[in-house]
Amino acid sequence: MKRASVGLIGCGNIGGRIAAALLKSEYALTVYDVNTDAMNALVDAGARGASSPQEAASGNDVVITCVPTSKVVEDIVYGSGALVDALMPGQTLIDMTSALPESTRRIAKDLAERGVSMLDAPVTLSNGLSVMVGGPKHVFESRRPILEAIGDHVTWVGEAGAGNIAKLCQNIVTGMNVAIAGEIYAFAKKADVDMGRLEEALLTTGAADAARKFKAFASGNFDGSGQLLLHSKDLWYAMETAREIEATIPFTTLLHEVFRLSVYGGDRSWTQNGVVTYFEKAAGRGDSRS
Repeated sequence: MKRASVGLIGCGNIGGRIAAALLKSEYALTVYDVNTDAMNALVDAGARGASSPQEAASGNDVVITCVPTSKVVEDIVYGSGALVDALMPGQTLIDMTSALPESTRRIAKDLAERGVSMLDAPVTLSNGLSVMVGGPKHVFESRRPILEAIGDHVTWVGEAGAGNIAKLCQNIVTGMNVAIAGEIYAFAKKADVDMGRLEEALLTTGAADAARKFKAFASGNFDGSGQLLLHSKDLWYAMETAREIEATIPFTTLLHEVFRLSVYGGDRSWTQNGVVTYFEKAAGRGDSRS
């Protein structure tokens, strides 16, 4: 059976990992990114470069998008040089962006009317690379080999948008975990507790996961992939989805406000650990970087 060819649009942090995995599995890969340095690095590794999203899609069985937001996905699909006009019947679009479920469902419906299938398949790096997939089960099964080449764990969650719902649930929980760790860290510092001894004590309890973050908080080094900003975006997506389906998520709403204030009171490039600065400033202790 002929192996499917793949076009990848988005060669950033996650997109680069996806590309590397596909090349390792010897898939024919075409890549496109507005960042030519990121794209050229993958070309040097064996991919073929494209000059536009449409060229990346042309002639390939599967097209993967992996970009920061739903708006970027929509711009690629519907904007100037619309991908929706370049995709042909029989092709599959796999969107690996952490996206709004409602946006995903709308795009999937529009593509289905043109004979193009779609899967939403956002990823997380918290336990290897896990892929959570939404879309028709038969499409998932037909494209499973590509997804399994990319991810260490691949799970079909349900119909269109279900993959993104799963990713939002995961980000709510991981956001809560880092925020509560930041809160108790700042609280204990304000109480002048020896942080090393507190960490040692908590590591023997149900608070061990929070205590393991103390060293990262104490380092004051939150530079990284900008995940604090992207995580805040996903919490907003969860709130928008909750409003749409009339669900109540009060803790997520509060968490989003903490993340939002951490982003705009700090640095948009920080990892999630930068959330500790919100609690430290609120406690009047400055922050870990000062």
